Amino acid sequence: MKMAKRRAVRSSHTCAMASLKGSLSAAFFTITRSLSSPRITVTNADAFRWVRAAKGPFDAILIDFPDPTVDARTDIWSAALGPFAGALSREDCSALATLDITGGYIRAAMVSAAYLAAADGSGVRREHVLRGVREEWRKAGRLNFPEAIFANWEHTD
Repeated sequence: MKMAKRRAVRSSHTCAMASLKGSLSAAFFTITRSLSSPRITVTNADAFRWVRAAKGPFDAILIDFPDPTVDARTDIWSAALGPFAGALSREDCSALATLDITGGYIRAAMVSAAYLAAADGSGVRREHVLRGVREEWRKAGRLNFPEAIFANWEHTD
C-alpha cells in the first residue's frame, strides 16, 4: 500500500492466475481496487503471457498462483525428489499429494528430509520424508497431521 503513495512509483501491476473466487485473491483485489490510483493496474490473466506481452518498466509485479491440485502435487513430489528419485515410489508420491500443501512446503520437506538423512548417515528414506513433511505441516499452522495415511512408513528400508 505504501508503494502506491510514493512519488517515484510510476505504476504497479498485479496479475492473478487464479479466478478471483479465492478469499485471499478477492480481498487483495478489493484492496487494490479501492486505491483507485492511475498508477495501479489489476489484471486477471495468464501471468506468463501477460508479462511477456507487457511493455514498459514496472516497479512491482505481484502474482497470485493457485494452490496445486492433487495431480500437480504428485508431480511436484516426484520432481522434488531430484537425486533421491529412488527413495519414494509413484504411490508414495500420490499418498503425499493428498496433503493439501503448496510446492514451497513440498520442497522444504524434501530439504529437511535430505538433512535428516545426512544426520543419520544414510540416503533419503520414507521416514525422513515423513518427518520433513510433518514439520512443514506444523509450520503451516496445521494441527492434525493425517497419520493414518502414513501408518506403515516409519522404520522401513
